[in-house]
Amino acid sequence: MALLTAVLGTTHHPFYYALTNRPPEQSIPQAPEWKRKVEAYRETLTRAKPDLLVMVAGIQIGLFGPSTLTLGVGAPVTGPRLFDVEGIAQLNFRF
Repeated sequence: MALLTAVLGTTHHPFYYALTNRPPEQSIPQAPEWKRKVEAYRETLTRAKPDLLVMVAGIQIGLFGPSTLTLGVGAPVTGPRLFDVEGIAQLNFRF
């Protein structure tokens, strides 16, 4: 039986690297806080010492007013490769 040692989540920000590696006068006020949060994330992951790390991503797409298409994918990036990739798709129609 597996032991879950940590669950970590973060939003994707496409400009994180660029904004947090600029001199302070060329960046935005939130950059130091972003860097602090990412470092805390790394420390938590290091303390957890996982045997397996699975990265997951997902997106929701609004379709035709009351419909939503949700897509998700996960892939192991460290440890034993119990699977190559897993995915899920879900279509919701609100009425």
